[in-house]
Parts: sequence; C-alpha cells; structure tokens
Amino acid sequence: MAEGRTLNLSKGARLVVATLFMGWMFGGTAYLLYCAFAFAGLVRWVGEWEMAHLGDYFWGATFIAGIAVLILPAVALVKLFPGSANSPVTPRPAPTRAELQAGAARVRRVLPWIGLAALAIALILGFIGYQESSESVVYEPFDVSRTTAEPPKHVELTGIAQTGFIIRYRETINGHTTEHTYLPLTAPGWRMGDPVAYFIQPTSPTYVDNGGIFPFDSRTPPFAVKFKGTLFRNDLPAVVSAGFENGGLKMAPAVRVLDTRSDADEEIYFLIATPFGIAGLLFLVLAAFTRLFFRRAASARLAH
Repeated sequence: MAEGRTLNLSKGARLVVATLFMGWMFGGTAYLLYCAFAFAGLVRWVGEWEMAHLGDYFWGATFIAGIAVLILPAVALVKLFPGSANSPVTPRPAPTRAELQAGAARVRRVLPWIGLAALAIALILGFIGYQESSESVVYEPFDVSRTTAEPPKHVELTGIAQTGFIIRYRETINGHTTEHTYLPLTAPGWRMGDPVAYFIQPTSPTYVDNGGIFPFDSRTPPFAVKFKGTLFRNDLPAVVSAGFENGGLKMAPAVRVLDTRSDADEEIYFLIATPFGIAGLLFLVLAAFTRLFFRRAASARLAH
C-alpha cells in the first residue's frame, strides 16, 4: 500500500502556510459572525435558500455549517504537513504533586466566586426587570404620518397596515419553532417607492375594532389600525428586513418596530438573567462537589 503523499517544506514556507491558515480562520470567523448577525453575504444566500425550499431559516444549523467549512482546511494541512519525524522533541517534566495540589486549590477558590458573580448579575437584572414590570405605563398617541416628529417609546400608534407586504418569519432554535409576523405601517397617502419607517409585530392573527374583524393576511386589503406598544429603534431582524427589500419595499434609514406585547420592555432583563442564574448555580454546585471530592481524597490519604 502506498502511503499518502506529504509535502516537505522549509521552515519559512511552513511559516507562510501557517500565517495564511490563521488569516483564513480569524478572517473567516469574523466574516461569518458579521454575516450571521447582519444576515448578509453567504449566510443571507443560504438563509434565503432555506426559507424558499425548507420554509424556515435555521440560524444555528447555518452557523455551525459555516464553522465546519472554516475548519475543513485544517484536515488537509494536517495530512500535507504532518511535521518532521526527525525534529527534536524536548519532553516536558511531569508536574509534581505539590504543583497539582496548588492548581487544584486555585480552581476551588475561583469556582465559587464565578458562581456568586453570575448569581449577582442575575439577581440585579431580575430586580431591574421586576421594577420595570411594576411601573405604570402611559401610552401617548402618535400617527405615523408625522414624519418630522420624534415618537415616544410607549405609544398608541396609528397608521395603515400594508398587508400586501406581510412577512411571517419562522425561527427554529433547538428544535423549537416560533413564528413572528411583521408588516409595514404607513401613512394613508403612502405610495409604492416611498420609504417606510414603521413596522408592527402583532401578537394576534387578526385585528378587531368597531369596523369589524380584519385578518393579518396578504389577501386582506390595507386597513387602518391603532396599536399600543413599545417602539424599538432598528429592531427589525435582518432576515425580515431582507425579505421586505426583496419584495420591493423601500426602507427608511432608521426604522422602528412596534412590539405589542405588554412585557416587551422588561423581557430583555429576564432573558439575560436566566442563563446567568443557571450558570451561577452550576458553578456553585461544581465548586461544592470539587471541595467534597478533595476532602474525601485527603481523608483517604490520611487513612493510609
């Protein structure tokens, strides 16, 4: 059997190859992160293909596939440049028992502090979220036709729901699929080609007022709506923004999204506090088990 071919390069050539590989990894990772969070470049192309053929945009799977593509050249480099068998190898001395014990002691001291810090962050964010949820909110009326006025954050927004541009965006994370609905909100005299600055994210598939029941559907003609909610600046997901642009909608330089959920303000605090709290508890449990393990190990040594 013939062995696989390898390339024997000089030290300088290997340094050039290593530099190019590191540039590929760091540059590719930066590009992948930008594309993933801005929904641009190759990630946008893959995401649009997924939505067109699979019905969903699988953010996690797409990102992992991108990481795999970045790592693939490493396999080829290992096979082509396995290293010289004649290169001298200087063995490292094995760590002494005292060094191992000192390292273990440092780990035992650090783990509880990490856990306590994470729990402190979770408690602070949870308290802020609770305070936000306890405050009374006043919704100020605002019409989207007032193009020069600055809208309030908590607003009763009035405009025309352009149902012909509705986008339903399904996001799959860890096997759980959530559907989000977005549609433009314009002034009564809006015409195709005019920039759109306001978008709404309704939580119900229909709109009900004194005039009747209007479903949020592309077959429903545009109709007037009035919604209470929280305005977030430039909060339109990149994949949704790309969908509007592909549909011929002209986006304003700064867009605002009306979130009609009552807990939209404080949700971010609890979303961040939850993983910090879980991580803090895990670190404290790990610290307790580590301390217990070393105490039993020390007792066992004394018994012998």
